[in-house]
Amino acid sequence: LRLVTVGCLVSFTAATPDITSKLAGAMVDGVSHNWTNLEVKTPKGPLPSWLEGTLYRVVPAKYEFGTDQVRHWFDAMAQIHGFRLSTTGVEHGAQFLESNTFKACTKDNNFDYLGIGTPRKPGPLFPNSSVTSQPTSEDSSVPGIPKIANNNDVDVVQFANRFFATTDQDNFMEFDPVTLETIGPDTGLDFGDKMSISILGTKMAQSAAHAQYDASTGEIFNYIQNPMGDFFGGDAKHLWWKLDVNTKNTTLVRSEIMQMQTKNASYSHSFGLSQHYIVWPEIPMIFDMWKFLDQKPVAFNILDTHNDTAVKFHIIDRNSGKIMGSPVVPPTSWCTYHTGNTFEDTDGSIVIDLENDPNCALLTTFFLKQMLTEPSATIAMLAAGRLIRCRISSDFASVSCNPLLDKTFSFPYYNHRFSRRKHRFYYGLHISGSLESTHWFDTVAKVDVNSPENFEATFTRENNYFTEVMFIPTKPLTVPVGLSEKEDNGALITIAFDYKLNKTTLFVLDPVDLSVMLEAPTKEVVPFHFHGMFCAKNGDGKCFMN
Repeated sequence: LRLVTVGCLVSFTAATPDITSKLAGAMVDGVSHNWTNLEVKTPKGPLPSWLEGTLYRVVPAKYEFGTDQVRHWFDAMAQIHGFRLSTTGVEHGAQFLESNTFKACTKDNNFDYLGIGTPRKPGPLFPNSSVTSQPTSEDSSVPGIPKIANNNDVDVVQFANRFFATTDQDNFMEFDPVTLETIGPDTGLDFGDKMSISILGTKMAQSAAHAQYDASTGEIFNYIQNPMGDFFGGDAKHLWWKLDVNTKNTTLVRSEIMQMQTKNASYSHSFGLSQHYIVWPEIPMIFDMWKFLDQKPVAFNILDTHNDTAVKFHIIDRNSGKIMGSPVVPPTSWCTYHTGNTFEDTDGSIVIDLENDPNCALLTTFFLKQMLTEPSATIAMLAAGRLIRCRISSDFASVSCNPLLDKTFSFPYYNHRFSRRKHRFYYGLHISGSLESTHWFDTVAKVDVNSPENFEATFTRENNYFTEVMFIPTKPLTVPVGLSEKEDNGALITIAFDYKLNKTTLFVLDPVDLSVMLEAPTKEVVPFHFHGMFCAKNGDGKCFMN
């Protein structure tokens, strides 16, 4: 296969046998455009008025700058996509997130940054690419002080009617929810507090890309981790904070909950939040910041997986900051990146549902060369993922974890009106075919946690791969749940890629049986991605965040 550039679009075409992934057509440079109307089909009639609103997705969408092509999916520069849903139709718009890294790479026509898995000035991804003027060694190094790429391509969050793209750094890039254009500092939001940590102009503190939001209190929770300790020595430092997302102040103020130290600096992508507690799984994926001084060619090299280290759950009182306990899961090592619901059960125990990765292989899974030339190896790693339920004892002294179902199930989503309380249904992505024939998640599945042996319902479309599903309830999150309220009353939204027709389609599904309520093909391919946020047109607590 060869990698060819057509205008601003990078596409993989069947010219040579190197590329075998059916997902290759969706790993492309995105096209920026203003809002355009899409053709829609609504087999169940017009969308209900409570579903009017905007779906925001942040997308890795710029793979190439000049002769440099990124090596890792997470290093493709971010683009904001919006889908406006109404009773009369759907509009789609897209704009690149213009961070300082994106602007510098565009101006200089190269990629002179350390990425998650991309070295500085890496050259073309494949030696037989149409781009051939740069070396292709993954170990090539460039003299000078390395700069860490600033690229918020993971999720979307709302603070006080302001919209931000997030990543696994303590960095929030603001965009206009109407035009989708970047606003504010190109280095990210400056809270003006003493919590942020910057070295050589780069925000170095690690943070969870998926903050936790409690609509009943209007608070959002997250943490800042200094993986360097005291000048690369001593314990890692963690600072937990909360923010009132309903504040009317133009200045956003984070309130410190507590500070804690751990022996290691553990990578964390998400965590749990119950009615009274923060539940943080400390996984054995550890930062080794001494390797940063070695000027390794990619940031990924500063992470080590300690297979002999068990997962530790830290339970923190979300108001007082007191550490209630830190039980360890014996005896095996595993990782988790996405949490489902977290709630306190009637017996005083805490339940947290997690997406489990027994191989701790998330970052290695998404190197583009493997994704494009050995897709069965990539999907084999993803297929090992399971939805598990961990229960922490009422005295916070012990924790046990067990699979909820013995099937591939990733990116668990549920009706967030049932957050922090016992619930019944999860919606997520499943792999139904063989690892050799299926190169991505090909099924949307519904799970009943009370009888998880078989899926309650599934949705597939021939030749389609799916992104994370989102549940949109019929009522705002701030309205109390009624005793007779059905948990699967609402709508599901997902974006799919058809690898045969090379097109993207927005689907709206009925959560009861996963039948199609709406489908709307886009006019350009939306590069493949995971996360986002939906904001309803009407109602308080109108944005449904991860």
